[in-house]
Amino acid sequence: TTTLTKVSEGSPAMSAGIRPGDEITAINGTPIESWEDITDIIRGGTGQPLEIELIRENGQSETVTLTPLYDEQEKAYLIGITPVIKTNVIKAFGLSFYMVGYYIAALCNIFGDLFKGLVGLEIFSGPIGATAIIGQYINQGATVILTIAASIAVSLGFFNLLPLPALDGSRILFVLYEMIFKKPINRRVEAVIHTVGLMAMMLFGLFIAYRDIINLR
Repeated sequence: TTTLTKVSEGSPAMSAGIRPGDEITAINGTPIESWEDITDIIRGGTGQPLEIELIRENGQSETVTLTPLYDEQEKAYLIGITPVIKTNVIKAFGLSFYMVGYYIAALCNIFGDLFKGLVGLEIFSGPIGATAIIGQYINQGATVILTIAASIAVSLGFFNLLPLPALDGSRILFVLYEMIFKKPINRRVEAVIHTVGLMAMMLFGLFIAYRDIINLR
């Protein structure tokens, strides 16, 4: 859809008078049929002024002119608009499962690169770092915030299932061992393993928190 659901505060679009509910019909005389048409023109531009034709919620046609701003983080020109996303419940569930699979695959690749030495511990972040990231996108709308929250939830679930002491993954591993070899593990040994693992996790968490605080300065 080319109808807008959000216009960012202080953006070129807001300065030009574009409002949520407006429908973009053309840019620089080029007819717009999809959101991809809009992003292709804006992101693929050189920062030159754009003449945007739109239809207001009341049905009135209007043309505004604005100049995109270059976003260093996105590495592209933006004008600060967000489209209305329409989908049905079935597609939404399908998309959610796809995104969970996508995040898990990405996490597997990250851990693979970590073991190969291609990346370091700087890829990890704790609650402080996560809060800082959310703070950077707090003005981008609920969709962006929920996406970040979902990625954090998937990451925590994935990490908890790793076969590391004190995590659920290691407990599952012990249960599988007992099922396969038909004999129980020494509970005292298991308790020691989990205790040592928990202490190691706490120290690692303190290290991550310290590094997150340093990065905030």
